[in-house]
Amino acid sequence: MFEATDSSKSPLVAIVSALTASRLWPGQDPIGKRLHLSLSGDGEWHTVVGVVGTARYREIDSPRFDLYVPLRQVDTDGQYFMVRTIGNPLSAASTIAAEISTFDKGLAAGSVTTMDAIVRRTQGPWRFNMLVFGLFGGVALGLAAVGLFALVAFDVAQRTREIGLRIALGAARRDVVRLMIWQGAKPSAIGMLAGIVAALIVTQLLSQFLFEIRPTDPVTFASVLLLLSVVIVLASYLPARRAAAIDPQAVLRDI
Repeated sequence: MFEATDSSKSPLVAIVSALTASRLWPGQDPIGKRLHLSLSGDGEWHTVVGVVGTARYREIDSPRFDLYVPLRQVDTDGQYFMVRTIGNPLSAASTIAAEISTFDKGLAAGSVTTMDAIVRRTQGPWRFNMLVFGLFGGVALGLAAVGLFALVAFDVAQRTREIGLRIALGAARRDVVRLMIWQGAKPSAIGMLAGIVAALIVTQLLSQFLFEIRPTDPVTFASVLLLLSVVIVLASYLPARRAAAIDPQAVLRDI
């Protein structure tokens, strides 16, 4: 790591990330290597004195080839500080600015923000994609539930006499409900299995929108299966209850 002796009068040094080291010196020890950096003026040579882990602190899709130099060896007017606070961080901004002014009247604090705001800004594109896909997925799920409800309801209307005869011959109403749910859920289950196979193929195209999760995450697929199963059962249950409420005497009178 950097030492207290790394000042503006000492030899220039730098620390590189593991990704940068593997890119510049693959299979070699980066310690002692030199980099020509144009951090100020025409640029000068910096000696690598350490390697640190690769960090994602500016984006989340892919890390950059980062390197670090001592602040006292760089000619810059802007400096950033991160302060850990208790409670609302912005409420401490005025106190921090006052402390900086007390230290040096010529210094001022600007561009004060919170780490949550920085993370939200970085995650913005991914959150937007998630919102769009979630919206379309919700609409598709709603249309599928309405279509299934209409299909089972139409089937009940077409089979009113059959259902009435079943009840008249001794079929329990719960058996009628179970039958109608099964007949509504059976084609839906077949379509759901076909959809899973298609999802396993198409979901690879969505990998660029994902972060720290596999396109074929088993928990996600299991959750979707559970959600679709609940929707299928509910969409079939309401018209099935209507079928079980059919009066067999009224049906027999119409025959």
